[in-house]
Amino acid sequence: MKHTTILLGLVSTLIAALAGCSSSEEAVDSTIAQSVDERVDESADALTTMVCQDVAEGGTATFTCPAGSYLYAFQNATYGNGTGTCGEAIYHGTCDSANSYSTLENACLGRNSCSVAVNNTSFGGDPCPGTAKRLKAIAWCKVTSCQDVAEGATATFTCPANHQITGFNFASYGNASGSCSTKFTTGTCNSSTSSSVLNTACVGKSSCTVTANNATFGEPCSGTAKRLKAQAICEEIPTTCQDVPSMTVSKFTCPAGQKITGFSYASYGNATGSCSTSFTNGTCNSVYSRSMLNANCLGKNSCEVPAYNSVFTDPCPGTAKTLKAKATCGNDTQVLAGTCFAKMDALRVDDPAATVIAQNYNYVASPSGSYGPTLGDCAWHEGLNDSTLGAHWDFINSHTTSTDSRLSHCVGGAGAQNECLNWGTSGQTDQQVVENCVQAWYNEGPGTGSAHGHYNNMMTNTNVKMSCGVYKNASGALSIAADFRP
Repeated sequence: MKHTTILLGLVSTLIAALAGCSSSEEAVDSTIAQSVDERVDESADALTTMVCQDVAEGGTATFTCPAGSYLYAFQNATYGNGTGTCGEAIYHGTCDSANSYSTLENACLGRNSCSVAVNNTSFGGDPCPGTAKRLKAIAWCKVTSCQDVAEGATATFTCPANHQITGFNFASYGNASGSCSTKFTTGTCNSSTSSSVLNTACVGKSSCTVTANNATFGEPCSGTAKRLKAQAICEEIPTTCQDVPSMTVSKFTCPAGQKITGFSYASYGNATGSCSTSFTNGTCNSVYSRSMLNANCLGKNSCEVPAYNSVFTDPCPGTAKTLKAKATCGNDTQVLAGTCFAKMDALRVDDPAATVIAQNYNYVASPSGSYGPTLGDCAWHEGLNDSTLGAHWDFINSHTTSTDSRLSHCVGGAGAQNECLNWGTSGQTDQQVVENCVQAWYNEGPGTGSAHGHYNNMMTNTNVKMSCGVYKNASGALSIAADFRP
């Protein structure tokens, strides 16, 4: 990655120089009227939906979420003489039932749809006798993946594209009642491990499969027919996006506590599209687009990269260029998976035989990534300490060759897999260990036979889709796996 290293040295110099330039920013008064009670974050993703009701006393308020989602919170709720409208904002008035929230939450949360009679009986009394009252309420719906399977069956939870499981709003292995279309209620028999097992197996993944049996959850009630009833919450995988013209500085920032794990898209050239839609490569694109961004940003909460020819080289002199890029955010383990990919990408960019196809590399950030669940599933699970797939599975079974039974699951008959099993970290950071592993694959060089297999897997012109996963064992050693497909 000699070219990337040379270009990287220019970035700090450019940022330092730009920091000394004066700039003028127009002060803007952004005072915005806020509703009284804001219980949930409105900065929701595209699959989080708001539903609102404004119903006079004597009527019925019905809150209905789109198919596949459920009511998970009320942002505002007032039964009384509140003001405002659903199309704008709702405000509490001088008369407001103290049971406004609790009545709605008890009737609605966890359901796809609910109806509440708007009267004094429903809300536990008359908050202001003689005053005309209305129920004004805003609820939020979140996308879920729900399963209700009998003992012995498998439950598969799957989120939409670019979303991952962040938790479970209900989980019970036992004799709970209800269904996915109504609402679950815990029964007299319930495994105490229901939530912990599902969280361990599924959180952070776009898809997961769990067997509903005593071996998985323990025996909560011998002799009783049991079912696994659970509803997983799906939320958008955090990203940070920039679309800036040449000669300006891009800045990528992840949510607090998260770090940049890689770039699902990167182009310095004349790509089209926007952060709010999607990007498409144009006729001009620097082959260093992704490698330079990775070199500057990987593992950081925030980074700045100048959109300059001196950073990315000039892919098309005389053509107006922009830097369009979308970074994914995650935890330290996911950063290591991104490090594997970034190192491989940089090696391919700097290898004359691979430069042409480097920009076609497809980084699979999750099971719902652009290549779909098979390849991404393995890489994502490898990086999240899954006991049945990828690097961790190979580690505990001491499998290190292409005869591994998991290889066909991860990459299929047309794919390939590279691994470094149980590499020590003495005197090195985890990221350095991952980079050294990938460098070792590259150092085999081109040729025929198994002595060159790792190099050929990652450098061949046919393997243009790949993903990485890393597992860290209790002693701190790393197992690294890379899966490839045409």
